Amino acid sequence: MAGPLASYRDTMPRRGAQARREQEQRRRRARKTARRVAEYLRHAYGAARVVLFRPMAGGEVPLGPRSDIDLAVRGLDKADYFEAVARVQDEAAPFQVDLVRLEQCPASLRDVVRRGGGARDMRDSYLAVAGHIRRELEQIKAVVDRAQEIWNDVDLDRPADHRIDAVALNLHEFYAGLERILKTIADRIDQTVPEGGSWRQELLGQMNAELNGVRPPVLSNEARKRLDRYRGFRHVVRNAHAFEFDPEQIDLLIERLPDTADLVFRDLRAFADTLERMASTE
Repeated sequence: MAGPLASYRDTMPRRGAQARREQEQRRRRARKTARRVAEYLRHAYGAARVVLFRPMAGGEVPLGPRSDIDLAVRGLDKADYFEAVARVQDEAAPFQVDLVRLEQCPASLRDVVRRGGGARDMRDSYLAVAGHIRRELEQIKAVVDRAQEIWNDVDLDRPADHRIDAVALNLHEFYAGLERILKTIADRIDQTVPEGGSWRQELLGQMNAELNGVRPPVLSNEARKRLDRYRGFRHVVRNAHAFEFDPEQIDLLIERLPDTADLVFRDLRAFADTLERMASTE
């Protein structure tokens, strides 16, 4: 009897063909927008070269409903970078633009830019997303370590200790980083991203469920439950004043952080392994 992995693999050709049809219109709009943004960068900032690329292992990733336009630029002055990032969002709306300076990006990313083009089917998408998950988890692990290190130096007898604010921001980034990974999976594997006022809660539910014929669950029940605490704290950080941070509550989140991170990281690495197996040919 065929297992779930065989079922996911068997449906790949049909899903791949459907995804390509749906993406073609998005791709045309994205390329037209990218050309307009590139022209803007040349005229407004004197950029010498602007390249459209996909910053994922394995080449170009199909455009999902909320995919960004990824541009690498050469000749953009470092002092103008943040202003240019803000301005190109206005130029590209409703798309979002991820802008990197070729002079500062890693050699591996420069290689991707030089190669251009690439992935045309679901297998390459699986490999690309798996690589994305692994790289993002490395950065989130650094956030976890930093939050714990700073908290160890906090003086709880001084409620106004500015390090409490720093820990709060790192806890926020812990959840926000994981949320970006989950949105990438929803966008590029599931081809559907929750919308509306409760989309964050729905995203966790989507990642906790199997999509029949598409993928197994991404998060276990326990991982989803534990992440809810940090989702709630993300809301507090985004909407509360710094003086409202409760050191005792932050202490509890820090205490639970290592086990929560280990559990979620294990689920996501296992899912990346599954994507790589699904992409393999027998």
